[in-house]
Amino acid sequence: MLQTEGDRRKYHSKCHCSYLQQAGRPAGVVGMDVAGDEGSFPLASDIDPMAAGLREAFRLGIPITVHAGEWPEKFGSLENLRWAVTNNITRRIGHAVAVRSDPDLAQIMREKNITVEVCLTSNIGNGYKVKDYTVHPVRQLAEAGVSFSLSSDNLLLSGDAEHAASPTGELLHLVHDAGLGWARARQSVLSGLRAAFSPGMTQAIINRAETMMAI
Repeated sequence: MLQTEGDRRKYHSKCHCSYLQQAGRPAGVVGMDVAGDEGSFPLASDIDPMAAGLREAFRLGIPITVHAGEWPEKFGSLENLRWAVTNNITRRIGHAVAVRSDPDLAQIMREKNITVEVCLTSNIGNGYKVKDYTVHPVRQLAEAGVSFSLSSDNLLLSGDAEHAASPTGELLHLVHDAGLGWARARQSVLSGLRAAFSPGMTQAIINRAETMMAI
């Protein structure tokens, strides 16, 4: 019998690990992501087996992205971000807002060529995770030379009543509200293409996009 929420989490995580071990890399799987409540489901925990599933996926050759450093730091998001940056299995990180509390992590992300999926509007919704676009840590990432792309995140939940996320809107917010300009906006698109897990993303596609944006 599963007595506690912790027991249930361990059970389901072990089931997922067992499935990966038995099935190998299923056809059509291009990557694995973990997202959710960073406080209740910490990656940076010896007693929570969530990380074990990620390590098994990595062993099977499945590219890894994790939502980490998304929630306010009081929920343990900084520890999760540190885990994501230093575990040597992560190729992309969603949000990474908590980098504002440990600038050294940006340097490690740059050195390891980790791409951050920046979600401007999602993060500033109701000022809960980031106060507004002007203080979003995307500027910190850019100044440190970290590769980042832009994402609308969950279109149903991103932003708030006055801020709705859209692909075009995220580019405009980066340029005008975060003040990073069009060169960085173009680079964010190319960084997203280069960090894609899909085998269908070829250098020819990236070159064509770069040519089109240079017009």
